[in-house]
Amino acid sequence: MTQGRPFNSEVFALWRQLTGRLTSNHALVFWGRLALWGAAFVTAFMGQMQLTIVSRGSSFLRHLPVVGDHIQETSLGRGVVYMAVATVFIIAATWGLRIHEDIEERGSSQRDSLRRLLRPAVAVPLALAVVALGLGLAFRIYRLTSEPLGIWFDEAQNGLIARAILDGDFPPIFIGGFTQLPSLFFYIFAGAFALMGEGIVTLRSVSTLGGLLALPVIFLLGRELFGWRVGALAVFFLAVMRWHVNFSRFGVTNVWATFFAVAAIYFLVRGLRGKGWWNLVVAGVFTGLGPYAGFYFTFIPVVMVLFWLHSAFSSRVLSLRDHVLAMVVVGAMAVIVHAPVEMWAFQHWDQYTARTDQASILKDKTRDEQIRAVLKSTKEHALMFNSFGDRNGRHNIPGEPMLDAFTGVFFVLGIGVSAMRIRRPEYFLPLVWLALVLQSGIWSLDFEAPQGFRSSAVTPAVALLAALPLGALWAMAGSQRGPAPEGEAEGDWFGWRPWLAGLRGATLSPASLAIALTVLFLLAQTAYRNWDTYFGSQLRHAVVWQTYSTDVTIAAREMERLGSGYDYRLSTLFTGQPTMEFVYPEVGNGIGLGFDWARDIPATSDGPAAFFLDITKEPFYDWLQALYPQGEFHRYSPPGVSDPVLVYEAIIPGEAVQVLRGLDATYRSGDQVITRREAALDLDWSREAPDALPLEAVWAGFLKAPDYRDYQLALEAPGRIRLFLDGELLVEGDGRVDAVRRLYKGEHELRVEARVEQPGRVRLSWDGEPVPPDAYFAYRYAGHGLLGSFYTNDNWEGEPELQELDPFVGFRYHAELPFASPFTVSWQGYLEAPVSGDYVLELEAIDSGQLFIDGGEVLPTPYTLTEGRHAIEVRFLNVGGFPNIFLYWTPPDGEREVIPPVWLSPR
Repeated sequence: MTQGRPFNSEVFALWRQLTGRLTSNHALVFWGRLALWGAAFVTAFMGQMQLTIVSRGSSFLRHLPVVGDHIQETSLGRGVVYMAVATVFIIAATWGLRIHEDIEERGSSQRDSLRRLLRPAVAVPLALAVVALGLGLAFRIYRLTSEPLGIWFDEAQNGLIARAILDGDFPPIFIGGFTQLPSLFFYIFAGAFALMGEGIVTLRSVSTLGGLLALPVIFLLGRELFGWRVGALAVFFLAVMRWHVNFSRFGVTNVWATFFAVAAIYFLVRGLRGKGWWNLVVAGVFTGLGPYAGFYFTFIPVVMVLFWLHSAFSSRVLSLRDHVLAMVVVGAMAVIVHAPVEMWAFQHWDQYTARTDQASILKDKTRDEQIRAVLKSTKEHALMFNSFGDRNGRHNIPGEPMLDAFTGVFFVLGIGVSAMRIRRPEYFLPLVWLALVLQSGIWSLDFEAPQGFRSSAVTPAVALLAALPLGALWAMAGSQRGPAPEGEAEGDWFGWRPWLAGLRGATLSPASLAIALTVLFLLAQTAYRNWDTYFGSQLRHAVVWQTYSTDVTIAAREMERLGSGYDYRLSTLFTGQPTMEFVYPEVGNGIGLGFDWARDIPATSDGPAAFFLDITKEPFYDWLQALYPQGEFHRYSPPGVSDPVLVYEAIIPGEAVQVLRGLDATYRSGDQVITRREAALDLDWSREAPDALPLEAVWAGFLKAPDYRDYQLALEAPGRIRLFLDGELLVEGDGRVDAVRRLYKGEHELRVEARVEQPGRVRLSWDGEPVPPDAYFAYRYAGHGLLGSFYTNDNWEGEPELQELDPFVGFRYHAELPFASPFTVSWQGYLEAPVSGDYVLELEAIDSGQLFIDGGEVLPTPYTLTEGRHAIEVRFLNVGGFPNIFLYWTPPDGEREVIPPVWLSPR
């Protein structure tokens, strides 16, 4: 050791001497870098495969509580280790490598500028950027008019507000309620409606425009930060990234927040690099516009401030005074542009923050729970890029990584490249962008984590990071070029130009050619995988297909097709949905009622009827098919599969509706017998009777009570009359009889007997009005089902809150009941066994249920029934909400099904 020199200095000098000798050997450095780059890619890809096991095997592994958890943890651990090793390799591969390029803003003349653009070092990346923009356009407009098929709640809500604006109903600067957004974009939506016509395609086209605008700006930002190569690669990755593509085809505003973020940061970077104060003004404008697109922009100003601070200490171009003034200009312009919302928020702070308060991960948790929730959410968001992604089908294929395998690998390697160079502001920027914008998802509701929607403004940073490793490979290829053409400056020429090399008289090394082809292959694979995954797998995934309110959309479009001449009955899951009103505005005028099975089956309309039932109402669909064989019946399922069925459609012609209506009448006068169907028991025989008087008359059928309550019944006829209800003689007398009877909701067996002695009117009334025609029915299976008694307690005690005749026990209640949990139900009646034998009887219930046959409780095992009637009771308890109960049987030599109404009766 030299006297007086520290040991560390000696080591450092020795290291510099060694690396200097190595780097002087151009070929050795090139092949060493290339080998390390290849090792980084292969190792990262192996890690990606391990991490993918976590997502794609999760549904299977979940059924293996111990082994499954072990496999997942092992795969996750291996994946993380592989990725960590890969980042070491990429750091070694790019150590000392100049990835970024110095950018000439303009030539001394137009001719010089054109020549500069035609140089391959510029022309090749520029050509790649043009290709990327073309791909980005194709990704975003292909089948935009038809996919996604459904119109999500938020999209429809946006459309309704825009429609109201066109009708002169102008919202305030900030819209609360379900929307929770400034109103600017709703005026933009309204303007688009005025230009292009109302509809979901117009709404989504606004989002598509925002997605497309981000592409050239990310190219410019990447070029400004790192040069032409990385700029071209960054726009390519963002153009084909299905995460960004997905929200560019979705009629909401978050993709505009992404565009505003890229634009604001781009102009800030230019301004801080001394390229004109106007850049800072524009940066401030975009910063002020960002929050108009939603809270997804929240952390972008923080990213900008941190980049500004980093630049001040690492590579400040402006004077310190001007550097400080730059941020003042940006901040002032942002405040001015955003001032209307700020003033409104100051006056309505509770409304302004309502959404963030509701969606906060901290809500209703203790401090320890908050810490655990935030740590868990952070882990899930960190893994969502390469492992287990957003589970919401509108945001992603549920659970799949947010990035394709190639982008995911390059993204991780890009983090390594940037981390090694974090002292430079251009490398610091995507890292801090990534870390901060993810907070929008991390601090949201923990059960939604990871959140690809609220953190979607991170996608440009992902694209920049993914571009860096390929940019490094591209830079390596440049080091293996042949002699530069005469007159070209050293460093201006890039060897990836097999189609140009011959023209320019330069040579192209085999290594450069191989690298060029490799990069092209990797980019092509990235584009193909994203295209195939998005248009092939994602949009046709059963869960994805249905999460865009597709069921409501289908029902609404069918109603629009059929028109206003039908009596519509809709599952309560469909009613009150903005999608319904957006697609078929007549719904807002009262067309279509929530489906109430005790009231609506059989149909009570005077004309045709149409039923649209949700996924839980299959037994009712089957019952309608049995009642109306003349009807049209359709099932709507995701593409290529028959299950699950999202919408059951039953279209009943008016003639078929009338077939089941009325009462069967028998008139006997002497030896003459007349039978016919009467529409209602409101007959005027004052001038003419069906036959000569006196006559014996019998009317038989079913009376449907629309509500559970006391009815004041009155029967009048010019003679002796008897009124039977539910098999019992209710009242008899001469001329007129009255009775008060509490009727359960649904069909009651009705029989009226009269000996009519003289002309007059025969009429059955309730509550002082004639019973309407839509209350009378006569058909084979009328009155079948079990009598349900509903109690608003947990012990089946007291007076029932509701009694109704249910055709079967097969319900998933949504809004059909007029009360909430806790409640109990007892269904009673008789079960008809068609044959003797062993029946498998199953009861599925939330929270609990019990089945009794002939007084004894039945367990879910084969149960022997003799042919004929058996007393049955089903008891149901729901305390925790989400009530559903289904009673199935599997008859001898039969299939499992909800026990149909034909085998059930209340008496």
